[in-house]
Amino acid sequence: MKRSLILLSLNLCAGMPAFAQETAKPADTTVVTVTGKKPDVVRKIDSTIYNQGDSAASQSGTAADVLNTVPSVNVSPDGDVSLRGNGNVQIYINGKPSAMMKGENRAATLQSMSGGDIASVEVITNPSAKYDANGGAIINLVLKSDRKPGANGMLIANLGNDVRRNATLSGNYNNGKLNLSGRLGMRDDVRQTLNRDDRTWRNLADGTSGRNTVSSAFFGRRQSTRVQGEIEYTLNDTDTLNFETSASHRYSNNHWQEFRQDFNSAGDLIRDYVRPKTGPNQQDDIEAEASFTRNAANGDKLTLTANHSLTSNRNDRTIRNIYSLPVQPDRIEHFFGKTVTTSDDLKGDYNHPFGATQEIATGFDIQSENNRFDTLKGDIDPISGAETIETGLTNRFIVTERLYAGYVTWQGRFGKWQFQPGARLEGVVTRGHQITSAMQTRSAFGNLTPTLHAAYILSDENRWKLSYTRSLQRPDARDLNPFLAYTDPQNLRSGNPYLKPQTVSALEGGYEHSRGDNSWSATAYCRESERTITDYSYFLSADVLLTTKRNAGNGRSGGVSAESSGKWGEKWKYSLSGNVFYAELQADDMSGTLRHSAVSGTAQVSLDYKPTTADSLHLDGNLSGDTITAQGTRSSISAVNLSWKRKLKPRLSLTVSASDIYNGSLVRTTMQTASVSSVGANLSGGRVFFVGLSYGLGGAK
Repeated sequence: MKRSLILLSLNLCAGMPAFAQETAKPADTTVVTVTGKKPDVVRKIDSTIYNQGDSAASQSGTAADVLNTVPSVNVSPDGDVSLRGNGNVQIYINGKPSAMMKGENRAATLQSMSGGDIASVEVITNPSAKYDANGGAIINLVLKSDRKPGANGMLIANLGNDVRRNATLSGNYNNGKLNLSGRLGMRDDVRQTLNRDDRTWRNLADGTSGRNTVSSAFFGRRQSTRVQGEIEYTLNDTDTLNFETSASHRYSNNHWQEFRQDFNSAGDLIRDYVRPKTGPNQQDDIEAEASFTRNAANGDKLTLTANHSLTSNRNDRTIRNIYSLPVQPDRIEHFFGKTVTTSDDLKGDYNHPFGATQEIATGFDIQSENNRFDTLKGDIDPISGAETIETGLTNRFIVTERLYAGYVTWQGRFGKWQFQPGARLEGVVTRGHQITSAMQTRSAFGNLTPTLHAAYILSDENRWKLSYTRSLQRPDARDLNPFLAYTDPQNLRSGNPYLKPQTVSALEGGYEHSRGDNSWSATAYCRESERTITDYSYFLSADVLLTTKRNAGNGRSGGVSAESSGKWGEKWKYSLSGNVFYAELQADDMSGTLRHSAVSGTAQVSLDYKPTTADSLHLDGNLSGDTITAQGTRSSISAVNLSWKRKLKPRLSLTVSASDIYNGSLVRTTMQTASVSSVGANLSGGRVFFVGLSYGLGGAK
């Protein structure tokens, strides 16, 4: 079976057609029950849902911790998300995009959102025409929403090492027609990292060369608060109104100690200085949504949804440069950055069944996104405190994007075959306004994305699946700003306002089996990208490297993933998953074209043991292998987590958990181009311990 799946993966890549077919979401599902951290797995024709339940790990962990337990999903210590080794992933909340899950906001959100807020994680590797996948896979976080009859509540509190702490209060009231629910969560976390970078460079234009070394230590304490509420009112037997709102606030006080040394081509030390940095980071999120749902007696379903979200992210940093060589006065630098992202979304979805085996779904999606980027770079006089603004590194950039889309999917079953073809028509208009330099750009494109999902059902326990999509991935708004951005004395960055969408094609096929509490699946897949957006670096001066973006690459990846879950007797439950893949990336360099390729993989294991009716023990581990980047490599990372939960009373439970117990978050990176060769290391996180209590209120136990 393994050999045939690998051959299937290679054939999928070689025979990938030039037309696009995407998949819509079928109503038919196969339910697989898994225990432990993932007690239930629901497999649909186009997605897989992993229910989280009330596991001990999610009670004290973050959303990033929860995602690291989902098969083939990995979140790095920096908050970067990948699926099957590919970072082209969109994060949805309750089936919709959100401003706090876009751009630089996403990592901080995942690292501060409570894992206990997540009811399930839906993984959509090949999204149907219903979704604006933006060229990639979708990971949908479905948040908890209590609907139990009567009045219910739950109080959870955890205390950890290094003064970490978090607490959640949730509850609902349901009288049959009206359901009111809400959650309040608070977290106090600590982040520590150590970095080392050793870079050798050669300016091809003038022949100069040198070496730079940087060592740094970071410490930050992040405090976050999140509140959410929901009102659901049943108007009659067919109609329901729903209103949801949430707000969150995150604040961290950050400190860095950075040591830098610069050497000339002969190896002589020419600069030696220390750069202590300090400053706060603040992120605020607001989201509101109203929806109307009608479930008609004939099976028709209509849903209308309006959503608004706003995220504001502020960074304020002061850096003092203390020079040992050459001896000179201290230099104080000031950096300020603010990003405001506003998203509005109006959607309509309509489903109409034909008989017992067919259904058509259609809908529209209108999105408006506005991004404002403010950046300030200044020098502060050490004596007077007066600040002088560097106009070449201070700017305001605004990007607006409007998306208009309509889709249709059809689902039908004929004998053992089930099909779900679909098509999505999109029009996108993007406007960029570099206010400081008075530069304006506009781009517009339309795209028809056909999609297909199919299944051959052998029996109630076994089926084959196949899906294909071809879509466009739009550039990140941050990458469109042409103005220079300061990283450090040897590195600058700038965007490219003329970036085009990259084309992404994805094809996969697999086999699924389920019987009672036991199930397994195996999938072969292939992805290709054209006009890939990659980094391109060149020297502005003797030792100052500028990195920008270009549509200059092509990428290809393919592999095999497998999952197995089930029970051993009455006390043991398990979940195993593995993914082996080949990745190839081509990008431009000053000397020509660079090609990187590698074979890598990911693996996850989860074990649950219930020695008594009151006790449960959980162990999980994950491993992500070496990966390639446009200009180098990134080493593997791993983590092992352990938790124990004991029910003290019907309403009261005790939880003890330990995360990353082997301290495996050391990441090594390399960069190799015609002009730069560097080796870096990053050690972040560390062991985290929590002890917590949960208590049921009202009717909750």
